[in-house]
Amino acid sequence: MSDVPPVKFDVTGEARYARLVRTASAALAATESFSVDRTDDLRLLVDEVFNALLCAGAPRVVFEASPTGGELRIVMRGVVAADEAAAAFATVRRVAAVIAPGFGLVVAHGQAEFSATVTAHPA
Repeated sequence: MSDVPPVKFDVTGEARYARLVRTASAALAATESFSVDRTDDLRLLVDEVFNALLCAGAPRVVFEASPTGGELRIVMRGVVAADEAAAAFATVRRVAAVIAPGFGLVVAHGQAEFSATVTAHPA
């Protein structure tokens, strides 16, 4: 396990920046000894969340990640259009239920926030 500090950045809500979020997630997963398969799961999850935020109209996406003790805590948020949000996050809910049970997703008052803890070695 590592002593890597939390990472936080925000990017313009454009599809080309999804790669940055996926790469940051994978790099942090490596510091916590995630397997290649588990890292791919994580990359899929953050990609789905990023795309859902874009589909819901987020002009910017905030990404936060805290690696600790064989886990990676992820928070992603953005300002969204209320009428677009429900449909946009349907796939996120299904993917997160498998990869990060206990995830959180709040969409209210024009804001969407996804949070999850992904473990290096799921039970």
